[in-house]
Amino acid sequence: MKLERLLGITTVLMTKGRVTATTLADRFEVSIRTIYRDLDLINQSGIPIVSFPGTDGGYEIMDGFYLSKQHFSLEDMRSVYTLLQSLDASPFQAISEKLASVQPLLLTSSDNHSVIFSLSSSEEERTYIQKWTEAIHQMKQVSFTYTSGTGEVTTRTVEPRNLHFDYGTWYAEAFCLTRQADRLFRLSRMKSLVVLLTSFTPKRKKSDPHSIVPTPLHLRFSRDVKQRVLEQFPEQTETFNDQIYVYTEYYHPTYALSIVLSYGSNVEVISPLSLRKEVLQEIKKITEIYNEGDE
Repeated sequence: MKLERLLGITTVLMTKGRVTATTLADRFEVSIRTIYRDLDLINQSGIPIVSFPGTDGGYEIMDGFYLSKQHFSLEDMRSVYTLLQSLDASPFQAISEKLASVQPLLLTSSDNHSVIFSLSSSEEERTYIQKWTEAIHQMKQVSFTYTSGTGEVTTRTVEPRNLHFDYGTWYAEAFCLTRQADRLFRLSRMKSLVVLLTSFTPKRKKSDPHSIVPTPLHLRFSRDVKQRVLEQFPEQTETFNDQIYVYTEYYHPTYALSIVLSYGSNVEVISPLSLRKEVLQEIKKITEIYNEGDE
């Protein structure tokens, strides 16, 4: 997970330019302290990260720095090349062709692939990826029907910005004309996506002085799930008397609740109290469902 996050952070910095630590922490669901450590590791690896203070501050890759084939082994480049080939969209194909020109050995067939990519589970999602990337390059507005996590269905018209692939899920970043704000949409929740004829001039992304403040989270796990906890929270755990304690942060209560419930009786929320109450309320709802089923 850590290696995937480091690659993801590097990709974000390469595609979006200056990004705040808070934005990265929110995107990758880790603490700001973890992001600082990740940025330091990326810097140590030879990719120069520059920090800027102030309201428009953040982190970005040093101006004039370019990744060349010296920074990657052949297997590294082959993995990236295979990834781009699997996307089957013209902008990604153009990038893969440029990568092949840098390293011609990528065109040599190999049956021994150590990394296999499958980034899109449906034909509809692959089609949306292609339409979205084409709309970005043509600077055309996009409309679609969107179902939120709570089940609310709305019709949106947006100005597309970027595509992100985080932990197995595609997200589309855009300026939403319906909400007049920047939004991140989950691709799998889109329907009836259409690229419109209306052109747009890309808006400068606004820095948000009222960024979401993360909530400290203290969890206690039983030793039965020790391996999973260490994998999910590799740098935020302490072990005491056969129990594992996790000290982390979260930005979205719904996300934190889903993580806690996924561990069942093997986890207890120590703090915050608000999340403890939400867990109890959810358990009560589940109990009522099963009690009704037994009647």
